[in-house]
Amino acid sequence: MSGTAERTVRHDFGRLPDLAARRAGGSVVCASDELFADKENLIKSGPPSFAAARFGHKGQIYDGWETRRRRSAGHDWAIIRLGLPGVVSGVVVDTAFFTGNYPPEISVEGCGVEGYPDPAELAAAEWLPLVPRVAVAGDAVNEFEVSANCRVTHVRLRIYPDGGVARLRVHGTAVADPRLLRGGLVDIAALANGAQVTACSNMFYSSPSNLISPGEARNMGEGWETARRRDDANDWVGIRLAAPGLIRLAELDTSYFIGNAPGWARLTGRPFGGIDAPATAHPPRAAHPSSTGPRPPGTAGPPGTAGPPGTAGPPGTAGPPGTAGAAGAIAPSRSGAPSRSPGQPGPAEAPGPAGQPGSVELLPRTRLQPDTRHRFRIEGDTEVTDVRLDVYPDGGMARLRLPAELTAAARDQLALRWFNLLPESQAAAVLAAAGDAHRTTLTARPLSSVTELPPALRAQLRG
Repeated sequence: MSGTAERTVRHDFGRLPDLAARRAGGSVVCASDELFADKENLIKSGPPSFAAARFGHKGQIYDGWETRRRRSAGHDWAIIRLGLPGVVSGVVVDTAFFTGNYPPEISVEGCGVEGYPDPAELAAAEWLPLVPRVAVAGDAVNEFEVSANCRVTHVRLRIYPDGGVARLRVHGTAVADPRLLRGGLVDIAALANGAQVTACSNMFYSSPSNLISPGEARNMGEGWETARRRDDANDWVGIRLAAPGLIRLAELDTSYFIGNAPGWARLTGRPFGGIDAPATAHPPRAAHPSSTGPRPPGTAGPPGTAGPPGTAGPPGTAGPPGTAGAAGAIAPSRSGAPSRSPGQPGPAEAPGPAGQPGSVELLPRTRLQPDTRHRFRIEGDTEVTDVRLDVYPDGGMARLRLPAELTAAARDQLALRWFNLLPESQAAAVLAAAGDAHRTTLTARPLSSVTELPPALRAQLRG
């Protein structure tokens, strides 16, 4: 449900978006069995719920996925299509309320495939290990770090031999398919295109990643909202853009924020200083399992809350003591403890373009209206890699959209990262479709230039 707390994830990867979330476009494609409880519950937003002695024709009703008791060899499984294909950093297998009927062991695999395969085609795909077969606890948030640096489109959860799982969360970084970013303006602040929240001043009520999530907010709980300020500073969020771009429009949407919208907002950017080295793919390595241990039924900690002063965010993010790193849940969260620590630096000292020499102003401090989708034309010819949105003095915002022009160099950067992160089987399929029957490009990965790609594929990638 919107506005309800997710169960706490202790690892840093919990601050990254859930790539499998229903709200992000995820779907449970198929499962070996779902007699007691529907497979679709695995990717629902919000924490699992439970009502004792609530029975249907098939027994106690559970808010999760539950299979029948096996009387033959084998094990059960479910395949999930990620709403946001990308690189997985961590997996959460939540067995909330499953006590005498949870699976003693699980494993998770990922695959990267072209198009929209059916269950039979997925069964024949090449699956890579993300989490090895490992023991899990009942009624617990079981967390597993993942080290596989490749882009996947689907994950498969295996449970041994049977039982129930309440929720599956697949945290990571989205990697867009540049073949689908054709011409015109591209929203380089979109989570689906690879943008990522790197830091924020406060996420008391909900995650700043909601700002750049797919689709429109359906209520206030699906935006980003801060605590009420009692000082002279203001709140802000920093975003690493999907690619360097020339921002042409800024959409600041305060829909559903009526008595708590910011009074004003300002947008600044960090100029592009050079193309990063392309990401390289390597074979998946073993995951590092851990579990938060059993919880009393119905208990949940505050999601997305910042750690103690000096706590670092996920790799590649930065923030001063007491600030939050990239907030993760696409599903909204609601916390009972503030993320701003006493003595936290004000915005002038905080990370992000506005606090860096050479930053450019994209939108000056501008008055906002409650419950309104504001659209502003952005002038200038400065290509930026990061933006910082300052809101004055505090409040909530539903969405931030930044349509931009991508230069040829920016498109090449996106293309290289995407291609170098593809699993070998999917990269081979992409190359075969582009006429590289000898797979010479495949053996040359990681590529350093798009000129190494077949001409037909290069033309698609450049829009």
